[in-house]
Amino acid sequence: ISSIATNGVRLSDWRYAQKLKEAGLKTIVFSLNGFDDEVFNKIEKDRLLATKLKALENLKKLGIKVHISIILLKGVNEKELYKVYQYCLDNLDFINNLRIRSAVAVGNFIKIDSLYVSEIITLVSEIIGIDRKKIIDDFERRINYSPSFLFSIMLYLIEKNKKMQIMDWDTNVRRDVHLSWIKKTIFSQKYYKDKMVKKQLKKNGEKNSKLWIDIISWPTKYNLDIEEAKYSILHHLTEYNRILPFNYALVENEK
Repeated sequence: ISSIATNGVRLSDWRYAQKLKEAGLKTIVFSLNGFDDEVFNKIEKDRLLATKLKALENLKKLGIKVHISIILLKGVNEKELYKVYQYCLDNLDFINNLRIRSAVAVGNFIKIDSLYVSEIITLVSEIIGIDRKKIIDDFERRINYSPSFLFSIMLYLIEKNKKMQIMDWDTNVRRDVHLSWIKKTIFSQKYYKDKMVKKQLKKNGEKNSKLWIDIISWPTKYNLDIEEAKYSILHHLTEYNRILPFNYALVENEK
């Protein structure tokens, strides 16, 4: 096992978490929808805060890297995003990614209003203290070769007065073997910037780290791009053993 996605409940059991570590588990995508039991009760139908915090404590002790994933429901837990972000900053020794997702109108949330990527970007710009227009402008020139359901920001952090502060930032897109040479050239420029920032941080000799923030708004049957879905990095295995791009499978499930 190299990576799993989980709500983290069973990981509150130290022996279970330790067995996964011994089996080779290196990374976990961990669902954390806030720091309020009322929020958990509304989203996950149970009061799970203490259980999840115990699970995260176990993962930290075991040295397993964690990607925190929060699903935002309009009118339910938008205010929890700041708390989750601060938790990530306080635990950069084992957390390197914050994934922010909008709820999709399926299953338990069939009647909810999903947040658009633009709305989530506004929330993120407020909590990280970076002008929304600057973030959009930086990303806009890459919009034609980045999945529309994914928007990413890389934060370069440095410790000052015992607090992690943003020294630099950059919008990021995932590399893909299917990209044309011009797009790969732009990716190489971003990779070069990453190297230069790390070199500068190392030169200063101060404690530094990075936090990658992913903003995801899953497509629905009303906004799915089939060509885009072909290059999804996630896949779904159907009961008939068909392997479908995850985003396409979501839409199929709505029919």
